[in-house]
Amino acid sequence: MRKIISSKLIVCFLLMICAFSFTVRAEEVDLTALQAKAEQGEVKAQEQLGLLYANGEQVEKDFAKAKEWWDKAAAQNSPDAMFFLGYMFSRGAGVEKDVLKAKELWEKAAEQDNISALFSLGMLYTEGIGVQGSFVDAAKYFTRAAELGNIQSQFNVGMLYAQGLGYPQSNENSYAWAKLAADKGHPNAKELVEKLEGQMDEEQLALAKMQHDEIKKKLVN
Repeated sequence: MRKIISSKLIVCFLLMICAFSFTVRAEEVDLTALQAKAEQGEVKAQEQLGLLYANGEQVEKDFAKAKEWWDKAAAQNSPDAMFFLGYMFSRGAGVEKDVLKAKELWEKAAEQDNISALFSLGMLYTEGIGVQGSFVDAAKYFTRAAELGNIQSQFNVGMLYAQGLGYPQSNENSYAWAKLAADKGHPNAKELVEKLEGQMDEEQLALAKMQHDEIKKKLVN
């Protein structure tokens, strides 16, 4: 069972990486004005300038310069910059690959509820990448990201409950979380919800729907 859920979560993680991969596009901007703002210490400008260099948009692609600007933003406690830097270290993009460094940066970003960092930490603990594998720790990070409205994490929490990994096994809780993602169009979550509906009796399903409604009311987003 562990292998089944692990494979599903790996696919989710790879999809996220492909979707991100520094394709978080910075809008086309007045580069001179943006540079001036970044040099004056404006955090958002530093983040955006880093993205331009990482993506090679409006400037020549240069990971060293991207890192330079994200370092400046991170020094001002920017969780987005911390996540971007962590991503660089996790992939060895323009820097020597260092998963432990990535983890440290993501932990700092996660303290500020950065969803991407929370999700990435969940994956590190799921797979034991640079840390001792722990579904309990993975569940903690996925749950917080799910509470913040992250669809992928909502599905992951549902999967963990379904398999009893990181949480006591519970079809009701699995349904409650997976349905949040299913309602937003997540195909794997829809499949999981359908399977759970076939496994629960009327009383269990009623409880699961009640739990889903309660969780939905408490979501941050």
